[in-house]
Amino acid sequence: MINTEAENPWVERFTPYLSKDEIRKKVERRPRPLMDFDKLKPTQSSKEFNKRLEEVFFPSTQCIAILSEWLGLAIDHSQNHYQGRREFMVTVYGQDVPFPDFSYPICLTGLAGVGKSQVLKAIKRLMPSSGTFTGLDNTLFRLESNRILTIQAKASAIDVFYLLTGQRIASNKLAEVARKHAYRDGLSFLGVDEFQFLTQSDKANTRLVQLLMLFGYIGLPVVYISNFSMLYKLLERNQEDRQRLLGTIRGLFPEAPDSKDWATLLDWHKKIAPDVFEFDAWSDAAAIHQLTGGITRAENKLLSIAFHRAMENGRGVGVQELESAYKSRDFAVYRTDIELLAKIPYSSSLQKKHKDLWCPLEIQHTSPIETFSVQRQDCVNAAALQASLNSTEKKALKEQTPKPLRKSKPQPSKNEPTDSSKSYAQQLKENTAWFEKISK
Repeated sequence: MINTEAENPWVERFTPYLSKDEIRKKVERRPRPLMDFDKLKPTQSSKEFNKRLEEVFFPSTQCIAILSEWLGLAIDHSQNHYQGRREFMVTVYGQDVPFPDFSYPICLTGLAGVGKSQVLKAIKRLMPSSGTFTGLDNTLFRLESNRILTIQAKASAIDVFYLLTGQRIASNKLAEVARKHAYRDGLSFLGVDEFQFLTQSDKANTRLVQLLMLFGYIGLPVVYISNFSMLYKLLERNQEDRQRLLGTIRGLFPEAPDSKDWATLLDWHKKIAPDVFEFDAWSDAAAIHQLTGGITRAENKLLSIAFHRAMENGRGVGVQELESAYKSRDFAVYRTDIELLAKIPYSSSLQKKHKDLWCPLEIQHTSPIETFSVQRQDCVNAAALQASLNSTEKKALKEQTPKPLRKSKPQPSKNEPTDSSKSYAQQLKENTAWFEKISK
């Protein structure tokens, strides 16, 4: 740790301010090529490939926007609550901490496997490293910019706050003591992950809300990771809890099949074993998207299966081999989810049955997160629905699709409903229900 002599080390640690390009460079983890894998046994080479695949972190446009927002919150917090060394000495030995009485937590949600936890880990690489400074009374104080907590399934509030403060604190003093520790150590950001393990029962759900509220009372910028199932649990709470805990939500979405970010991710992963992977990351991006739903974890699994098979049979991996891996037993769980995700936007019964795959809240695309537009996502979902249908269903769809109008009349654009009395999504929803009926 470096002992700083800055007059206001809490603010100066964030200088110079980072642009989005600089943020990208700080957090990215580029692929390490796997050399001489042919000299290893298939199981050994597969293990090494998986290790290097997990090391890669490609910061997409969405990720950079999220990280930029979090960094801004940390900077604002330090600027607003740390005026200098003299003011710090008065406060650190005083009773009151000049933090907000309650800081509304920010929820980052999305499908399992899209990379929410990886973004939370990336903030640690972006934030200033830990250090120390000597106070006016010659006391050596810690200078720590952030803390990331992982919640264990059976952890109590006392257990969790022990991770934060290093002390066993009485339950009625948790937030008060944590506020003092956070101010003393210069914390400006708190991230919390793995909350979903606390939602297995009604009692656990109550504990979840209590923990989130306690984090808010510390007064720091707080971000917690949530899957969709957890959102449904929080929506069952009273109005005050809902407004405090779900007032600010950010979403991390699968990349679009034609996006530069999706193709770049494939290209980075291909570079781990370029002699094995023969697909083209750009021209084959849409085809691979259909096999993975654009979900990073599913894409990793698909490449892992295909790579292991290539080590056993000595053949390269193109789109055909990826399609074979998609149909494999090892990919069955992912395949089920991907096919459900293609249909679930247009089936209310599937939405109720698979709450883990359907967000109960409308996440605005006009938020700071640069995601694709609603119209574009409708087209992506429609394409995915097409890809998931069998031959009978595709034939039925063709029969149900209205024929194009004659040239004498203007033809509707792709994003316009063919029936002006119904929305595009409504028509697809009705067609899906009809497909399910004739397929029984």
